[in-house]
Amino acid sequence: MSLSTTLFLITLLVPQDAEQRDRQETPGAQTEALHRTTPKTWDYLLPGDHWRPLVSPLVLDGVEFAVRLENSTSLHLDTNADGQTERHVTSPRARVQLQADGGGRHVLRIRRAGDAWECSNGEILTGRVEGVRLQIIDLNGDGRFDDYGRDAMVVGEKVGASYLSRVATISDRLFHLTINTSDDKVSTRPYSGPTAHLNVMRGFHSRGELDYAVFSSGESSFELADAHDGRRIPAGSYRFICGRASKGAETARMTGCSMAPIVLAAEQSHSLTWGGPLHARFRCSVSEGELTVFSNVRFTGIGGEEYFGFAPDANSPSIRVLDATTGKVVQYGQMGGCCGGGFSAYVARVPSKVQLEVHLNHKRTLFESIRGRVRPTRVAKADKAPR
Repeated sequence: MSLSTTLFLITLLVPQDAEQRDRQETPGAQTEALHRTTPKTWDYLLPGDHWRPLVSPLVLDGVEFAVRLENSTSLHLDTNADGQTERHVTSPRARVQLQADGGGRHVLRIRRAGDAWECSNGEILTGRVEGVRLQIIDLNGDGRFDDYGRDAMVVGEKVGASYLSRVATISDRLFHLTINTSDDKVSTRPYSGPTAHLNVMRGFHSRGELDYAVFSSGESSFELADAHDGRRIPAGSYRFICGRASKGAETARMTGCSMAPIVLAAEQSHSLTWGGPLHARFRCSVSEGELTVFSNVRFTGIGGEEYFGFAPDANSPSIRVLDATTGKVVQYGQMGGCCGGGFSAYVARVPSKVQLEVHLNHKRTLFESIRGRVRPTRVAKADKAPR
């Protein structure tokens, strides 16, 4: 046996440590440390609501903390998971620290919500990956930061978060992302699967700007409002999750609603056409000479997306009621406004023997006037739907 053959066999037989094996099995893999921090402000745009009802027991990373609600202005919290309530909260907003013996620390934000209380995680995991800032947010509030498709993450210097994704775009390259919360580390390795190119900015029609847009496919999720030339993402079927459009002080939130999925084959390029003009969808009925335009008005864009929560919310839709035969206006008014961008029902007396057509017009800065029209259904008074 030659010397070179002997050395080769020795090399094969020498045990390799885990780090060496990982380097060989996952070429290009990197592991970076993350640290927990409490942001000074919570101005993130998130794909889901991070506030949830505060009930007992509060479960964080599998550990139960007792909660006792004395009344709508007084709350008692177990801070060390011993079943006793050591912390008394009376202020409308508070930040508390919870930690079981031998367990991890949890920072919790608490706020009063009417007669109840709500809570949200008060800290994030953050660090730099491939030289780019990464922030992980416990969106579902279970005390962990590794729930793909349910927690949230921000890549880069922006406030718009996607869901925590198995694959992320970092410095215009795709990487597999693995979060290890046992030692607060993140591992990356280059993504080598099939990709496609998606542009959601070029075809968005509005007087303002699209400043937030989350698209997801399974456990892959991307915030694309900063991708003005589009972005290369893994091939797959993507749904629009949520977004926001703005112009000056005016904003509108967005959701996918009845929007069709975007199916991207390998190497396919797609530019989404959506935005304005918006169409108002609403229901109304006439009963015994009384017209009701119901409050659940929906505003949809040309891509099937829905807009809601217009702010500021002082401007509410105007209503014109026409004789459908002659075109003559028989009634005119305006829906009432509600906080949070909603509206109250419009109710008015109308001619009882005339075929009516109801026109709704909503003027906003973001889009051209949003219009819709329907012919009201005639119902018996006992059958009227709630407003």
